[in-house]
Amino acid sequence: MNFKLKSAVQWIMSVLPGSVRLNRSMQLYVTKSLPISEAELLARRSFAEKHISCYSKIVGRPPATILDLGSGSDLAIPVLMAGNGRKVTASDVSRLAFEELIRNILSRVGADSLSDLDVDYIVYDPPRLPFPDDSFDLITSTSVLEHVPVDQIEQLAAELHRVLRPGGVSTHHIAHKDHWSDSDPSIHDMNYLRYDERQWRRFNPPLLHQNRLLSSQYVEIFSRHGFSVEKDTTVSARPLFEVAKQFAGFSDEDLRTTHTWLTLMKA
Repeated sequence: MNFKLKSAVQWIMSVLPGSVRLNRSMQLYVTKSLPISEAELLARRSFAEKHISCYSKIVGRPPATILDLGSGSDLAIPVLMAGNGRKVTASDVSRLAFEELIRNILSRVGADSLSDLDVDYIVYDPPRLPFPDDSFDLITSTSVLEHVPVDQIEQLAAELHRVLRPGGVSTHHIAHKDHWSDSDPSIHDMNYLRYDERQWRRFNPPLLHQNRLLSSQYVEIFSRHGFSVEKDTTVSARPLFEVAKQFAGFSDEDLRTTHTWLTLMKA
């Protein structure tokens, strides 16, 4: 679908009452992207295993307590990270989880309930995280940070440092690519680089908000808040169009980076 048309539809849905539930109904009954496919479940299992293995390689043992940010409608990644005595807290800034979708994931992994897996689900008001200092061994997110408003990223970084235990690890998959390119193959993976902030607002509805922060900006933010940062990136072809003025000073790598894996360590 043409991304301008799809963004218009998403803008209309965003301003309607019950927009989250309406969007979920569209995914269930129109686009049929939910429940997730077996291929998508396998992809999420890979992410869950990568989060755990990154921690284990650095610390030398598996994590005992995990906080997952932006756990979504089915809590698949928290469920897949659970087990083996791990305590997992799934979280969102609004109630996105749906019981029918959670039950679908539980049945597919052979579990009866979240409590059997020692998984909790909490909804909180950003930017402050509702946990004491030094609460978690591992904090994770998967394709979530790119949706956090720019004015909340700094506070979130500070909060992650506060609730992560000394010696803990925080791992994040960030999808920088223009999310409209997933449904409109006619546009470049980094199509949003051509628009200034005023122009981009037309294509940036609340239901699919992207902050357009680039890879190096996340490294700078988390470094400022006391983390040692390692990153691994996936890049696309350089855009052939002229980028907006606000992106003109960024490196070629930044302008081509579609995905970043961040590993943050707290001394």
